[in-house]
Amino acid sequence: MHSIRRILAAAVLAVVGMSDTAFASAEDATMRPAADIAQAALNELGLSLAPLEGSLPVGFPFAVSDVQDLRRATVGFGYEEWQADPQLLLAGRSLADAARPTGQWRYVVSVDDSPVGLLTLAMQDGRWSIVSIGGAALSEEVAQIARSTKADAVRFVRVPQASSDFIELRGVDRRVSYVPLGGARRMLGLDKAGALDESAFAVPLRDVIARNLSQ
Repeated sequence: MHSIRRILAAAVLAVVGMSDTAFASAEDATMRPAADIAQAALNELGLSLAPLEGSLPVGFPFAVSDVQDLRRATVGFGYEEWQADPQLLLAGRSLADAARPTGQWRYVVSVDDSPVGLLTLAMQDGRWSIVSIGGAALSEEVAQIARSTKADAVRFVRVPQASSDFIELRGVDRRVSYVPLGGARRMLGLDKAGALDESAFAVPLRDVIARNLSQ
């Protein structure tokens, strides 16, 4: 897996080098600041792995059956990852109030319209760089919610101290609800999938955070 990541990182650097003005600083960021770079990196990766077509290296980070599938890979829904401050949550603040932007952007990678993983980029030394790849199961959940939601605004919020991810949905009336993703549902003992009011999981979320921070 590490060699694949090095190839992908090199592809991103090569693409960025083609345009010194594109995405040069965080101030230039748009709602999808690195989507073009992510797509170009995937294209370059497919070409770089051409000698391996007909096989799949052990630990390959995308859920494909053959590396040649990446020739058809496209970058889709992109979102910035927000992380919640655990101390603010323990102090009784809402998840929305405790969330802080990380500067990392994740993009769903699809092959033939099926999500196969996530590609995460962050601004480093004035250039966008790959910081992680993989997450096939998470990409499927995120893509499904992105396709089905009618929310006015969507935000991805991670609580690392509880190993929990949430999709925050904000309606035109500014009302906020959350879709706990699979890991969060398991960690917090939530049986119901779909959008929930924060009150449905606030107490177990704080309990898990407090327990993990005390270890």
